[in-house]
Amino acid sequence: MKTKTIVGLLSCIALAFCLLITPSANAASAEDEILQIVKNFAKAVTNSDFELMSSLYLHSPNISQFEPVTGYPFLEQGWEEIETWWSSVKTTPKGTNVIYLYQPHVNMLKDDVAVTTVYQTLVSTDQTTKAQSIGQMRQTLVVQKINGKWLIVHGHGSELPIK
Repeated sequence: MKTKTIVGLLSCIALAFCLLITPSANAASAEDEILQIVKNFAKAVTNSDFELMSSLYLHSPNISQFEPVTGYPFLEQGWEEIETWWSSVKTTPKGTNVIYLYQPHVNMLKDDVAVTTVYQTLVSTDQTTKAQSIGQMRQTLVVQKINGKWLIVHGHGSELPIK
């Protein structure tokens, strides 16, 4: 009887260990986690959610961003400059800017570093006149997994030519 109990107990322990080390069918792949960064970026702009936007970036002097917008420096270097850049998200009414994403792609460079590319259409509504303008961009983000979380360490946006 003791042998059966010990064998049963060892079988349960072995099964539990196998379940522990086997990836879950529900576990998101690295690519899925990274695509969520791209989707959350668009969501943060659309919902004027600075806290969400802030949570996507590594807060470090070593991060950078290129944005082709008139009136701003072309290169922002370090979290403080990027935070200033995105501070307009804090005061923009929700729904003023809506981003639509097309053809998002993830290119894994290493287990903890990836590059994302996506086409974006930005629909902006002037709060006074209600006139809408549409802009199209290509966006590239370099993301790195730091302390178990994927974070943006470099961003680059470029406007698509108008035809």
